[in-house]
Amino acid sequence: MVGNKKSTLTKLVDYYNIRIMPHGGPVLYPIILVTLGWIAAIAHDGCDFARVTGPAAELLTGSPAVPYVDCGMAAYRVPGFYPAANSWRVAYSEECLSYAYIEVLADRPWVSAEWLNFLSIIVGGGTTMFLWSATCLTLRPNSWRAAGVGLMLSWICQVCSLVW
Repeated sequence: MVGNKKSTLTKLVDYYNIRIMPHGGPVLYPIILVTLGWIAAIAHDGCDFARVTGPAAELLTGSPAVPYVDCGMAAYRVPGFYPAANSWRVAYSEECLSYAYIEVLADRPWVSAEWLNFLSIIVGGGTTMFLWSATCLTLRPNSWRAAGVGLMLSWICQVCSLVW
């Protein structure tokens, strides 16, 4: 009887039905897409959401010669003039410049957008980690629905954060 007795680890593996890729290989497609979307949400530098022209660009740069500024939630980027190409271009490798008067910009919609962005990253990251558990755990249909709801909530928060 000693040979038939299961170890504690074997009992846990049997109870939770832990296997490698129990849903098959195609489950990796949505998981990888969700992971790439989450990484894109946390990897941006935050100063290239909109292009501002006119008096606002002059106010930020202090020069009427600069035609536009790339703006973000908490910082902006000023383009440089390239005489060889006779054009203004933004060097995305340069650091973002913080707004001088952030207290003027930080109104209720601004703060809401920052919180919605934060909530989107947290919910999206949690859902992404949960989906990665599908590579070794068998998930029930309700778990897949919950993951879908989490991704939809994250998407809605991210979209709403951009409408500031």
